Amino acid sequence: MDVSYQLVGYSDEIRDAYLKLLPEQEQAIGRGKLEWKLRDGPGGTGAVAVAVASAGGEIIGVNAFMPSRFRIGERTGRAYQSMDTIVTPAARGKGVFGRLINCFYEEAEADLLYGFPNANSSPGFFGKLGWAHFGPVPMLFRPLRSGYFLKRVSRFLPDLPIPMLARGTEDFERALGFDARASAAWRRFSAGLGCAVERDAEFLNWRLRDNPSERYDILQAEDGSFVAHTTTDKHGGRIGYVMEAIGGPETLPGLIGAALRELQAARADAALAWCLPGSPNYAAYRKAGFYPLPERLRPIVINFGARALAGPAAAIEDARGWYVSYLDSDTV
Repeated sequence: MDVSYQLVGYSDEIRDAYLKLLPEQEQAIGRGKLEWKLRDGPGGTGAVAVAVASAGGEIIGVNAFMPSRFRIGERTGRAYQSMDTIVTPAARGKGVFGRLINCFYEEAEADLLYGFPNANSSPGFFGKLGWAHFGPVPMLFRPLRSGYFLKRVSRFLPDLPIPMLARGTEDFERALGFDARASAAWRRFSAGLGCAVERDAEFLNWRLRDNPSERYDILQAEDGSFVAHTTTDKHGGRIGYVMEAIGGPETLPGLIGAALRELQAARADAALAWCLPGSPNYAAYRKAGFYPLPERLRPIVINFGARALAGPAAAIEDARGWYVSYLDSDTV
């Protein structure tokens, strides 16, 4: 099979290729999720590597790359997140996946490429494609109801709320969007970080307020500190997601506690969060009763890694300087 590769911007042709290659995403695509990710974000227009069969000109594979303004030490650079690698069944096992990524390496102008490969694609990213492997995503969990865990033993055991340890504050407003206070809170919060998507008000409004397929509750303090959360039926239960928690040690534990109480009131069985041990909010999560989720208990295998391109490899490929949260995921 003769195949050509090129890196293009998002277009109607790419949208049509997605619908053909991933028909199960028709509903999300119909709501505008591709345009939201690849055209309307604060990082600018996304890039898409396409594999085109020479006979007939059919697109047989795509790999989308979502751009972002990215904190790298003291400067802001340009990063892309790799996502949605799709190859038609007839072309699988022929090296198309690797050539799509290499097409991006050769043609894109970026400081780094990063992402969260699943179990199937991880060997490729962390092998020939040269990514630094940071391990599984840093998942924390907080049980909220007993039944989610006890029903694995017997369906006759009780399903009861698990007592909250952290005191939830009532000193917050329910925000519909973000302003300069959130940007200032992020600047304070991120002062010592090495690598992270810039989470200023523009990014937060795009990610949390303008998401075409998800809805989030935002609890915000007067100083701009906030916690965003949502619930969804997933992984065999009702799961609460703490999408983000930005703020100082004085306000953040209470905001996380308030979010947990709301998740429990919504009958969430457990709460999940992404947070690395060296992150500024890790202690607040632990104070609220979160624990690292062992790999054997995780509902899905997701890894985490990056490859430096034009940016400084020493900083980019060192997981200890990174900051991630569920805002970096495109599935919640």
